[in-house]
Amino acid sequence: TPTWTMLPGDGSKTVYVQFRDLAGNSSGVLSDTIIVDMLPPTGTIVVAGGVDLTTNSLARLTLSASDLGSGVASMRFSNDNAIWGDWTAYTTSYLWPLSAGDGAKTVYVQYRDQGGALSVGTISDSITLDATGPSIAWACSTTAVDAGYAVCPADWTTASSVWVRATLSDTVTGIASVTDTQSPAGADLVTASSSCRSLTAGAASCTLVWRRTTDTTTGGVTYAVSLADRSGNPASEIGRA
Repeated sequence: TPTWTMLPGDGSKTVYVQFRDLAGNSSGVLSDTIIVDMLPPTGTIVVAGGVDLTTNSLARLTLSASDLGSGVASMRFSNDNAIWGDWTAYTTSYLWPLSAGDGAKTVYVQYRDQGGALSVGTISDSITLDATGPSIAWACSTTAVDAGYAVCPADWTTASSVWVRATLSDTVTGIASVTDTQSPAGADLVTASSSCRSLTAGAASCTLVWRRTTDTTTGGVTYAVSLADRSGNPASEIGRA
């Protein structure tokens, strides 16, 4: 049984042979083909088209893998590089659920070729999940602009001097934009205590403070605040005092 060295590299290999008898007669050319697969598959993964932020916990994965030997057969995914999902047939697009809760998420992939070899190293992509909108908290004070705040009760609408504070927050991606109105006119925005007026996009929180200095016995002043975080999640609330 002779040995034969095939051409280098992975892929389909064909070996040809001729036989000759003692009288010098040669056979025709005979051959056999085999696939050599010594190298593991390689590939990449892109989560949600490569954006930094998403509001959807079900992510579209874009996959690309190659194997010069037997070809890519299957793939599997993980959210922690430890617990893996089942092997599934290789495809270039796949829906995968991100781990629960807002924050930074990383999706890992392994590829497997027809010969059973696994991709090596870490193949992953990351994204920030922000499925929760920003929040608005209301408080009132009859004491001072920066003190004595509590829940705004209805009977404060007749107080001669009230500070109304809206605290806006988003701890995942930060606040992107803020708008506010009041109706009827009857309160002045305290600019020095209203950090939303000089908002830096991405800030985790900011405040709006108004001072009402007139007795409004007809139901107070209505304050409407709308905002959005950097992922586009909106929030809108109305306060009254």
